[in-house]
Amino acid sequence: MNQLADNDWARRWNLVRADTNLRKDVLHKGAGSVLELKFDANIESFVPVGDIPPAFLNATLKPRGRVAPDLESIGLHPLPTYSSEHEPHYVKVLDDFLIPYLQADLLNGDLQRLEAVIRIQCGWPKAGSRLAQLNPDLHFVNVDARIYQFKNGMRQSDSATSGNSTLLVIWAPDAPRQPVNSDGSAMGVS
Repeated sequence: MNQLADNDWARRWNLVRADTNLRKDVLHKGAGSVLELKFDANIESFVPVGDIPPAFLNATLKPRGRVAPDLESIGLHPLPTYSSEHEPHYVKVLDDFLIPYLQADLLNGDLQRLEAVIRIQCGWPKAGSRLAQLNPDLHFVNVDARIYQFKNGMRQSDSATSGNSTLLVIWAPDAPRQPVNSDGSAMGVS
């Protein structure tokens, strides 16, 4: 088992934002959807329990890596508590700092994470098109997802004296692209 204790992952994660390409299947109940994980010793992996977001149905999340991700190592401070007014800041942090940091990890795979195959809706065929009329059923695609946690990654409130919570970043680099956000990411907090 990797260095992260079971209880670092095995808990309820409140999902606060997701890119367009993951939103329907990860934030199935909107901001505040929950991803609850439990460790299954028989398979040495984590499994979602409770009201599981559709993307994680039947997913097995395997622990990987040995180095804890750290916001300070990439020049970031804890992010503000998520709200729609902070969305541009979150997108900038993802695009300019977190996604490049995680892309670098694709090469050596040292960062502690969970890996899984998740299932998300594909944007094909485009709604209203002739192909959509011929193929009215929803189309899904399986994509690899990497889930990272950053200790003290999000402020619990905007107060200067507030504590920090653990930030969860779900990244699906091969998710079907949407024009406004191509990184395939979602975020949560515990």
